[in-house]
Amino acid sequence: AEFFYLDNILHSVRSLINPSLFPSWMIFSLPGGLWLLTFQNTIALLKQFSIKQLIFPVLFAYLIGVGLEFLQYLNITDGRFDWVDVLFYSFATIVSLMTVGLINNKWEFYTEEKASIKLSGFFYLFFIVIIYLADIV
Repeated sequence: AEFFYLDNILHSVRSLINPSLFPSWMIFSLPGGLWLLTFQNTIALLKQFSIKQLIFPVLFAYLIGVGLEFLQYLNITDGRFDWVDVLFYSFATIVSLMTVGLINNKWEFYTEEKASIKLSGFFYLFFIVIIYLADIV
């Protein structure tokens, strides 16, 4: 925000919102679940919503999120293990797979060209960095 000279606007918005009014799961766990859902749906779009091509990438992304939680449980990384985070990661994965199923069976939303493996790899790396920054740092 400071880089774009928006820090005054950000501070004004923050002064209007009282975080203690929100449940703790909304502040701490929901963002991680939404990041995972967004990432999995991005991968689904890049892989043309093909169930066969998506099972491994979607489950791998899920395992990254849950794996980071268990690394926190074992005190290998900073952060605090939370079952609610694992629940939100699980829910995000189920919603992502349901979305792919709906698109395949009902909406027939396909693209003709597949994304490159480099682009998929970039999104995996981006997701890992975001989750690391959000959960651990």
